[in-house]
Amino acid sequence: MSKPNRRRMRREELHQQVSEATGMEPGLDLECDDGTVVTVPHPLFLGDDHQAVLDELRQAGAGTIAMAKAIVGEADHARLLESGYASTDVMLAWLLMQRDMSGVLPDGRPTQSPMSSATIPSA
Repeated sequence: MSKPNRRRMRREELHQQVSEATGMEPGLDLECDDGTVVTVPHPLFLGDDHQAVLDELRQAGAGTIAMAKAIVGEADHARLLESGYASTDVMLAWLLMQRDMSGVLPDGRPTQSPMSSATIPSA
């Protein structure tokens, strides 16, 4: 049982508040030639089932095409290819969102502490 003054939120609320607080979108939209949009989901907004599939593919040494299909799904992957995109474009969108996670917040504050191990040079 939670405490009376403790915050509660549902998954959708959590994602919405994270998006608002960090400026992080739940995905990146790629527009197809016919006007439809395929959303490449943000790595932090994936469900466990989706993440498990990607983890298995990584462990198996899957290539770019298999990873892109797993990220957006077979049908959306095909739609992107028909519009001139490549599997690498899905991976570039994924990379862009990952990079944004280690950047700065909309108010200019860094997302990592200056004392983070990522910023400490190795000896």
